[in-house]
Amino acid sequence: MKALPYIFGALAGSALASAASAQVADVFLMDAQHDQILRLADLDADGIYHSTNEASSFWNNGTLGATSVYPEHVQMRNEAGVPVAYWIDAKLDIIYRGVDTDGNGLLDHGTPDVTVFRDSGVLDGSSSANGLALTPDGAVWYCADYDGSGTHKGVFRLFDINGDGDAADLGEQVALVPDGGTVSTPNAGGPVLVDAENMVEMTELGNGVIAWTGYSGSFSADFSLYRFEDLNGDGDVLDTDEAINWLNATGKNPALDMNVDFQSGVLRSMEAFVGGVSKGHARFMKLCTRVEGLSEVVYVATDSSDTGDFSLNLAGQGLNGLIYRCEDLNGDRDVNDAGEVTLYFDGSNSAGNEFPKILGMDAVGTSIYIAGLSNDTVVTRLEDINADGDAMDPGEHIDNGGQGLWDPNTWGGIHGDYPVPYDITYGNYHVFTLDMGAFGGGAWAAPAANWFVSGVGCSLYSSDIPTIHGAGSAQIGTANFTTEMRNVPGGMPAALTVGFNTDFWLGIPLPFDLAALGWPGCNLYQDWQYTLFTVTSAGGPTDGVASMALNLPNFAPLVGLDLPMQWALLNLTPVGFDLGLTPLGEVTVVP
Repeated sequence: MKALPYIFGALAGSALASAASAQVADVFLMDAQHDQILRLADLDADGIYHSTNEASSFWNNGTLGATSVYPEHVQMRNEAGVPVAYWIDAKLDIIYRGVDTDGNGLLDHGTPDVTVFRDSGVLDGSSSANGLALTPDGAVWYCADYDGSGTHKGVFRLFDINGDGDAADLGEQVALVPDGGTVSTPNAGGPVLVDAENMVEMTELGNGVIAWTGYSGSFSADFSLYRFEDLNGDGDVLDTDEAINWLNATGKNPALDMNVDFQSGVLRSMEAFVGGVSKGHARFMKLCTRVEGLSEVVYVATDSSDTGDFSLNLAGQGLNGLIYRCEDLNGDRDVNDAGEVTLYFDGSNSAGNEFPKILGMDAVGTSIYIAGLSNDTVVTRLEDINADGDAMDPGEHIDNGGQGLWDPNTWGGIHGDYPVPYDITYGNYHVFTLDMGAFGGGAWAAPAANWFVSGVGCSLYSSDIPTIHGAGSAQIGTANFTTEMRNVPGGMPAALTVGFNTDFWLGIPLPFDLAALGWPGCNLYQDWQYTLFTVTSAGGPTDGVASMALNLPNFAPLVGLDLPMQWALLNLTPVGFDLGLTPLGEVTVVP
């Protein structure tokens, strides 16, 4: 025990930290309900994300939803061997770039981990930025003004030319397909100008993108997929083969050549009907790209729900939950020819309704990962095991026996309200998923290992109970482990209390009911040897967050030591304070 004072001499000088790694792919859910990116990681290789630490808050802005930030369209790649994340805030019109600079497995907001790659709202005007794609040449593509509300419209390509970590400098953004511009695609009836007013989603293909245009039937958008690539490097897509009508499955714009299998009825009509009246067309709003052998194959999915105006076509075939596989077989740079688009999975309401609505889709390795909406967000994956071109055979929809690989209510029922706070109003754990991404397991640092939570918290100031969280690894010689307190008022004093055992405190058996000290319902679970003070981040009654990194010295005898801890919230009043206390958290020091 001689090491203990040495530990806390180092602990007092702290910093921020936490979360990430897996056996199958990591899945990242864009949770607009709580202004965060959730990360799912299959740490124990059981094929699901239900075990301790397998769900974590990879990034959050510390408000738990108070600021109505809309994180969307996360994309990731390795840059010089380092995993880098890009995502859009659709409310602020900002494209963020995230790098885990301190190796703690988190993208810590307000630190060098998270930087603004481009503030489109400030630099370009109102843009309603939406789709995002990363290409092998280092470019970041995005599209803007999906809902027609902004002034910055079209498809844009960003390059960090000067290597300063952003694309905010002169010449680093190129408007390749501006709304109202001269970009056109060749068609049998002659060139057709690209309608770029409502570009919504995109995925990479080569060093270019596939982009969907069409958000609402009230706009004149083509409801079609285009291909854009600057083949000769002259900064435009005006040359031969650089702008292509890649897939027209709807026929909404008759001037565009239509895919022959959709046109002939080999593939079902995408036009939606209710009571014999046309309501418009289903949208291919979910896109991802996968390398299969020597080919890049694009998967496109409808985002229709199983109820409402866009759920059925005139023949009564479902339009929700459809995923198509698209491959250019004849090398003409489109997939409008016979056999180039095939049905990969039918999750519609006319075929079992396995995907009442698809919220997000991405590809890693041989799998397609899906975030679907059932009672809430449910994550599953698809794999063409028998190589017949679809994932509709037995065992190819991998969904944990119909339970899903992860959903917030199953997780919350097992582990409590981190990283998804319990919603008292609706009586459930809810994630409002706008989109999702997936990335190879193990690319990011591992989430907190050997972290356990037990006991109950208390609050003498409201019905909202403070919660304790841990992320990162309590590794000697690092500050990689961070603990947080959440679900508390902002701007209040907070104390992290740390002990060495959970058996006795001053000779008193633990847990100790603090009612004797005037705090009924509050329990001390550890022997409270050290106290580290901070202030909760600003916010509303439950939007504050207290955070502390444990700076562990590089001292081998510490390995294996269990550190029990609790957070205390001092809710100030005119005559003193009311106490809030978290459950017990314990972390084990590792080499």
